[in-house]
Amino acid sequence: MRNSWVTYLLASLNLLLLFLAAFHSNLQLPTFLAWSGRLHPMLLHFPLALILVTVALQFFRLPPSTLNLLTFLSALTASTSALLGLFLSTSGEYDNGLLQKHLWLGVSISVLAFLFWLFRNNVFWKRLCMVLIVPVLILGSHYGASITHGEDYLDWPDNNSTIQQVIITDSTAVFAALVEPILASKCYSCHNEKKAKGELIMTSMAALLKGGKKGPLWKPGDPLNSHMLQRAQLSEDDKKHMPPRGKPQLTSQELKILELWIAKGAELQKRFSDYDPVDSFRTAMQAFIPKKEEGKTYDFEAADPAKIKAASTAYCDIRPLAIGSPALSVRFNIRTAFTAKSLQTLDPIGTQIVSLNLTGMPVTDNDLEALSKLSNLEILHLNNTSISGKGLVALASFKKLESLSLNGTALDKTTVQALTKSASLQQVFVWNTGIQAGDTATLQRLNSSIHWDLGTRSDSTELMRLTPPQFTDPQSSVLGKGETLALKHPMPGVQIRYTMDGSKPDSLLSFLYTQPISADSTFRLRAITTRKGWITSDTIDKTIFIRSSKPDFVKLISKPDSNYALKGIESLFDNKKGDINNISEDWMGFYGVTCEAVFRFSKPVKFRELIVSTLKKTGPHILPPDHLELWAGADSLHLKKIATVVPLQPKQYDADKIDAQKLKINESYQYFKLRVVPVKALPSWHDSKGKKVWIFTYN
Repeated sequence: MRNSWVTYLLASLNLLLLFLAAFHSNLQLPTFLAWSGRLHPMLLHFPLALILVTVALQFFRLPPSTLNLLTFLSALTASTSALLGLFLSTSGEYDNGLLQKHLWLGVSISVLAFLFWLFRNNVFWKRLCMVLIVPVLILGSHYGASITHGEDYLDWPDNNSTIQQVIITDSTAVFAALVEPILASKCYSCHNEKKAKGELIMTSMAALLKGGKKGPLWKPGDPLNSHMLQRAQLSEDDKKHMPPRGKPQLTSQELKILELWIAKGAELQKRFSDYDPVDSFRTAMQAFIPKKEEGKTYDFEAADPAKIKAASTAYCDIRPLAIGSPALSVRFNIRTAFTAKSLQTLDPIGTQIVSLNLTGMPVTDNDLEALSKLSNLEILHLNNTSISGKGLVALASFKKLESLSLNGTALDKTTVQALTKSASLQQVFVWNTGIQAGDTATLQRLNSSIHWDLGTRSDSTELMRLTPPQFTDPQSSVLGKGETLALKHPMPGVQIRYTMDGSKPDSLLSFLYTQPISADSTFRLRAITTRKGWITSDTIDKTIFIRSSKPDFVKLISKPDSNYALKGIESLFDNKKGDINNISEDWMGFYGVTCEAVFRFSKPVKFRELIVSTLKKTGPHILPPDHLELWAGADSLHLKKIATVVPLQPKQYDADKIDAQKLKINESYQYFKLRVVPVKALPSWHDSKGKKVWIFTYN
């Protein structure tokens, strides 16, 4: 070790290190050297251990040759590790403040290790190097750990600190409840302000939306082409797979949450309560969260599900008040379907009902007596009903009633005075009634605990647009014999106009909705809401299918993509329709492959048509089929083509849509074969022109 070449080698390495560190901000490395920096985390532990061991052994009488060897190895590994760390730092993925501290402390360790070697025979200078190198090494390691694990990595644990668990309720944003915790646990460690791999920071909302050097993390409504999901679904052996191999991986449940959220539009602020309670997205997402509620809890038991189902009809909507709560909210729809006996159907679940909405129903004072069995009723809506005030005496005796809405009724300050005797009421809404602003002072004196809300008197010249009508059961897309389709609207006094042939409805000539709609063949329903003094609503548009006989034998000849296989061929004949926002759960997908299926009935049958649902999502490469063929015959060996449909192809990016492809049948057949042939390649107007095309089908 006395050869001068050893000293020259160490001196050269340290001079190179100092030179590169001085010009670090302008450093551009060849690909190989930049890649070699990844060896830094593996190598850095050697100089740390060797330096500490070498310093400690100086206090023991060991052969000089042994000490010299350890000193040389300490200096060599320190300079090599520092150079590799400098190469790694050029990736631009780390916080610059911490990086500069760690960089120069690493350079200092290398230089001190070299001086330790150079003055190994000089007692004073050797001891000075020993005194300096240990604290510099500890400090440099601290900043290295801060870059990798966070600045608080070596902080002393605070025994008084507590981890606050976010309680998820209907008012919580879906992103905050389910998506953000996944990103925090699986992504933040590599994508934060201190360490931004791929120039991606995920710990702030603005940076998250901006994305990294590959662009945005997701495409709202398009999980198939969302960068984040594409990387997560790669093989773990793929270097582009995220999280990297060795890091905690996303579970199948977490992947499903991200896929559903992106497919629904990747809304950051939308709460659970902003989605319809029976929306398939809300239902699916709520299945992933713990059943906890903040605020008010109830000590009564949940109602028997069978009793809830028995009381629920197309005219009576019953749903939980909140996630996991035994309390129920009930709303009646369709005025013409409501009778005096309607409220009696609620008796078996009366204990669990805390909110009842009778807005627009033909409720009279006599009907209010039937509410006496709702012992836990807290909220009652009687807007636009026919009550005169006589029945309010009974409501005043309700022990838990807190909120009462009487908007649009014929009540005045005299008829509502009975309510002032209530010990529980806190708020009464009396918009558009005979109660004037001056009357509330009198009512307030009779019971100061009640707030009388007169609402806001808007400008009479201002016209506002109505919201569209709603389906009482949003999932009703397939009707059986004798089944009907019901519409509703929360505002009283509106008219619902509709068509069943796909034409645009108008406010005068189209059908007036007065009762649920029935039909014996597939139809396209379009409906609007109208009311004098208001702007007509936008049009809702939905294809309704009629349930038919199910085949005795079905077989799928072609194989769907493994990620979109559903339940196989059975999915095509289960009388359920696919949700446009839930691809993986509701659709069967084929990538550049013809969907081919055969099915057989026990005897020849005659249908007017076979209807196949196909999905169009131009962004994620999902186009209508090039064409569909239906073959039929008396046996499987003698089939003939009886129908062909050629769907209209999009000419540009446009709205997502479910199309009903109708294949006409004029004779009786026992055996059938269906072929759904995809377009050969994406068209020239598409960003990915020339690539294969997805087809997604459903019955």
